[in-house]
Amino acid sequence: MPEKLLTSRTELDAALEAVLLAARRHLRLFDGSLASFKLENPQRIELLGNFLSQPGARLTLVLQDPEPCRRQHARLMALFARHSPAFEFLQAPDSLANLKDALVLADDNHAVIQFHRDQPRGKHITEDAKACHPYLERFTAILAEGCIPLGNTHLGL
Repeated sequence: MPEKLLTSRTELDAALEAVLLAARRHLRLFDGSLASFKLENPQRIELLGNFLSQPGARLTLVLQDPEPCRRQHARLMALFARHSPAFEFLQAPDSLANLKDALVLADDNHAVIQFHRDQPRGKHITEDAKACHPYLERFTAILAEGCIPLGNTHLGL
């Protein structure tokens, strides 16, 4: 079954882990502040670390508000520091502030789509490049809006 409707937080979490496990070349994530996907979970950090350790792996993370992630996701920020050549961390421009969905795309054929970040309803796509294509286009359009690259350190006075 290549597409499955998700109706609970448990299903959403299971789909996220399945997509993280399936990733081989490129993971693309878009979210408000990572509250939807809870990547700080040790098991998910391990999955991301294993993915980033693969030759040629690439992670692109786009957040509308990166500050909560930077403050509350120490493990993820450590991964970013350790794998920075393969880990692109971006802030979405203010022009995208009205977007309320969230996406995780693995390669070109696996995805978790959360229709609205305040609800656990979504879709899990498995091994279906055609079904993932509109979401890859959406992610590309988000990047084309002019996302701002973020470093892994805070500057202070």
